[in-house]
Amino acid sequence: MFNKIMVPLDGSVLAETSIPYAIEVARSLQSNVILAQVEESGQESYRHMYEIYMKAKVHDTAQALLTSAGESEADIPRVESVTLCGDAATTIADYAGIEKIDLIAISTHGRSGIGRWALGSVSDHVVRIAGCPVLLIRQQKDQPKAEGAKLINRVLVMLDGSAMSESILPYIEHLAVALKWDVTLLRVVNLGDYVTHETGVDGPLQRTERCEPHRESARDYLEKIAARLAGTGISVKCEVRFGLPADEIIDFAKEMRADLVAMCTHGRSGVSRWALGSTAEKVLSGGTIPLLLVQR
Repeated sequence: MFNKIMVPLDGSVLAETSIPYAIEVARSLQSNVILAQVEESGQESYRHMYEIYMKAKVHDTAQALLTSAGESEADIPRVESVTLCGDAATTIADYAGIEKIDLIAISTHGRSGIGRWALGSVSDHVVRIAGCPVLLIRQQKDQPKAEGAKLINRVLVMLDGSAMSESILPYIEHLAVALKWDVTLLRVVNLGDYVTHETGVDGPLQRTERCEPHRESARDYLEKIAARLAGTGISVKCEVRFGLPADEIIDFAKEMRADLVAMCTHGRSGVSRWALGSTAEKVLSGGTIPLLLVQR
């Protein structure tokens, strides 16, 4: 499922923060890694510098895979580079489709280095047009993890009761088994989707009476999925929250100290009827935790 991982680079240190994540996945799944740089119009003068830079990054990435795996060079995934020409986001997405890339790991807010293309805007555009899952690594304010420590342990998976939102599950199952993730399934219930307010009075008892049936229904839904995942050996928990989906995702991800939030985009159906497209966009702009997004 994850045979090829593409890592777009623009010559900046921030862009390179996605490489360790790609290495972590590649090491466990034996995925080949393709480091990509895009030469846009007017950047021809940087070509030689980029060739030197990309050669060094390929060497460093291959060495990191070899060191972390503790295996012979023949056993590690292949690392290579590619130089593309054109508009950065469109070219990245097109290449991913042609070469059947299974995952794009891209950092956001990287604008410096040699080529000086804004990875923040590029990554946002890639998410919208790529035909494969995108792993977005955001600039983090928290203390970085110790060298050699796993980058992803605790994963928060968003579900809304729709078949579309559940499209994330095959990817999560595949990754969680291989990388030994602890998974928490989250469903956010927005009571505004169910309740018509006939009066302006809404006391604690009324809220409790409205919440409990939906809490039980949401938990039953999550526990059925959790049981299926647990059957594959995944450590999995369930959580039900009430409120605005994006706010609750961001708050709970911080509370559980999630290393990754995973969700589908453009899912709008099922009981809770909230738009995962707009929710994903709000989560993308409202936090620093890495995101795994799958378009459906």
